[in-house]
Amino acid sequence: MLHALKTLTRSWRRGRRYTAINVLGLAIGIACCLLIAQFVHHEWRYDRFHENRDQIYRLAQEMRLGTTQRIALTAAQNGPALAEQIPEVTDYVRMARRVTTVRPGADVFAEQRLLLADASFFSVFSFPLLRGTAADAPHTVVLTESAARRYFGDADPLGQPLPVDFGETTDFEVTGVMADPPPHSHLQFDAVLSFATLANGGTFPNGRQFWTYLLLTPEADPAAMPEQLTRFVETTFGEAATAQLTYFLQPLTDLHLRSEVRFDIHQGGSEAIVLVLALVAVFVLLLAAINFVNLATARASERAKEVGVRKVVGAGRSELMRQFLAESVLLTLLATTLGVGLAALVMPAFAAFAGRTFAAGFFSGPMLLGLVGGAGLLGLLAGSYPALVLSRFRPVQVLKGQRLLAGGNVAFRQLLVGVQFVVTLGLLAATYLTFQQLDYLRGKDLGFETAHVVSVPAPGGAAQVEQLRQAWATLPGIEAMTADSRGGFDGLPRRLVTREHDTTYTMVNFFFADEHYPDVLAMDLVAGRTFNAARGTEAAQAILLNEAGVQALGFASPASAVGQRLQFRNNRWEIVGVVADFHHGSLHQAIEPVFIQLRPQALRRLLVQLRPEGWQATVAQMEAAWAEVEPERAFSYAFVEEALAALYAEDRRLGQVFGLFAGLAALIAGLGLFGLISFATARRMKEVGVRKVLGASVGSLLWLFSATFLKLLVAAFLIAAPLAYLGMDRWLGTFAYRTEIGAGAFLFAACAVLLLACLTMGFQTLRAARRNPAEVLRYE
Repeated sequence: MLHALKTLTRSWRRGRRYTAINVLGLAIGIACCLLIAQFVHHEWRYDRFHENRDQIYRLAQEMRLGTTQRIALTAAQNGPALAEQIPEVTDYVRMARRVTTVRPGADVFAEQRLLLADASFFSVFSFPLLRGTAADAPHTVVLTESAARRYFGDADPLGQPLPVDFGETTDFEVTGVMADPPPHSHLQFDAVLSFATLANGGTFPNGRQFWTYLLLTPEADPAAMPEQLTRFVETTFGEAATAQLTYFLQPLTDLHLRSEVRFDIHQGGSEAIVLVLALVAVFVLLLAAINFVNLATARASERAKEVGVRKVVGAGRSELMRQFLAESVLLTLLATTLGVGLAALVMPAFAAFAGRTFAAGFFSGPMLLGLVGGAGLLGLLAGSYPALVLSRFRPVQVLKGQRLLAGGNVAFRQLLVGVQFVVTLGLLAATYLTFQQLDYLRGKDLGFETAHVVSVPAPGGAAQVEQLRQAWATLPGIEAMTADSRGGFDGLPRRLVTREHDTTYTMVNFFFADEHYPDVLAMDLVAGRTFNAARGTEAAQAILLNEAGVQALGFASPASAVGQRLQFRNNRWEIVGVVADFHHGSLHQAIEPVFIQLRPQALRRLLVQLRPEGWQATVAQMEAAWAEVEPERAFSYAFVEEALAALYAEDRRLGQVFGLFAGLAALIAGLGLFGLISFATARRMKEVGVRKVLGASVGSLLWLFSATFLKLLVAAFLIAAPLAYLGMDRWLGTFAYRTEIGAGAFLFAACAVLLLACLTMGFQTLRAARRNPAEVLRYE
């Protein structure tokens, strides 16, 4: 090994450029692969830390009423009823999310991550309690360690009262402190309020919907559960209900990547994108390995005379093979060491870039051993060609200067370069289409005004909304105000409705608003009129329907829907107007039927249109007025444009990650091409000198070196373009509204790779073509 190290050192000195390119390219490839592996590992390990992970399932429902909807929420009574009727269900947990204000002492916190959950939360899930217990009594709370420190500092929180806005400020007794949920948990929260508080407070109607998790026995067969759930629907709602309602179970470990339901408690990832990124990691490492093998085989011919001399002085074939293999393995181990160090150095920045919090311990012993083993294997593969081919040369042939490396070697290298071009072209085209889709989402007309509109939640209800409206009405920086019942853009409540004197029910989304809503948000009125609060029956009966609702309910046209009535049981609504379709949620989903009802007593959120100039001062004035109306609640606001953009935050982050590694793949391919061109021009310097003496122009010499690579680029484009098209068409199919796949993406990829190749080849070939022939042919 020591002899191999000495020989390798001398070889490095003779070819510093090739060695640097080889090591740097492979190190970057390994670092990229490690970063993506960390990301993929983080995504796949979601919720696998729970001891009962294989027995925990979430109950969800599919409703088929006009449209098919799969939603994560179910009625509150389902958990207890299933535990009673199905022997395989041993326990259940019901959860609700609470956005409210917490007031420990003189501080005010606007909390977004509070959970209401049954006390069984801590027996079903593996969230360890550090101190205290989880009580099943009303008005009790378990805090996470970070929340306890934020609320109480270094004092012991156990037994302390924690004032929480629960309709009115209510003291919750702190009964326990738990560890913070790990970053790879789909449940992220700061406190768990006792579910018994809801039932005890009389705010727990039978039909209220919650996230319900079931714990099955270890012997339970998940495949048999759909039949039992169907019988449960028949028993609970009647046999006819099975045509419209199906309950199904979602495994806990599938919730992050494979959920695909509405109203989820967690914005999950995408299994398809994780698999694509895993493929990108393989491709990037493949590019780096190709570079390594290419340069190793390219430089093999330089060492033919060395092999001949060493054979003359007595070196055997096995000794030469060991020498070449040892050198190659040492080089790959050096690149691996640099790659691991580079990955560890940039891991924090990459975590922030990807929007993830990676758990410690990724660079574990087994992973490092696997890396060393993989590097050794790559070194053996890369060194096998020179070891097998050069070691069998006859010294007399080598020392006579015969050409011993035939065209097969060149063809093999060209094939590997072609594979690099295919991968790089495909990644760049996919990156272009990803950002094109994100730009399309950002610029699409949503059907209502979003510019300079801020959303302000009013947890106190309609009375506080009206007080705030009056307090802000005199502020000069406010253009207009309206209010609705929505908490955000992540989903709407639904109602079963039917046309008057009809029996066919349709599921329609709905929300409440004031009479100014259509005008302030500049919604287009297609037929009829907007609200008029002066009419006595307007608040109780008038609704605005969207165009999708007109179609779903079977009206011939928007105009024919005006004046018609909808009903459900004892409720009656009159359609006074039809508005153009508007996007009330993510563009991943198509526009669904929606009606807006005028109901001032149900408003929860103010939408304020600000003047663009000096909006910061206006917000400060709004906060000051808020403090007078709502002194016990924290002021918070969000621009509607930013709230809508948050719906695509995961797509945007993954697009950025994809683009980063596509760019690094192009860099690695460029390094490899640079090394091969450098080597090729160095070997053919005498040929260049002869051609120049015979009158060859610089342009003809450039074509001489570039023609083969440009032909490879054309062939690679013909292979990569359809593959990238098929892959991106499948990804774009996850959006209800998508951009078209045009020629631009493929032209961008082709031009980018062509520019990279021309810069790489042009620098080296132009340098060789301009060299004085006398310098090259001086000793001939």
